[in-house]
Amino acid sequence: MRPVTMTCPNPRCRLALSVPGRVGGQKVKCAGCGQVFVSPPPELPNRRRPANRPARRKAG
Repeated sequence: MRPVTMTCPNPRCRLALSVPGRVGGQKVKCAGCGQVFVSPPPELPNRRRPANRPARRKAG
């Protein structure tokens, strides 16, 4: 997973952080101020059908 760039939620810090994607949704600690917070959950891949394949139909 790609790293996620985010900003520390502490209004006195606001340090730009690069968090590994694998820790999404888990507690992380800011390297600047030490505040612990939950990183955003990882983005799920978009699961759309390819444009050149029609949708399957149920027999019946």
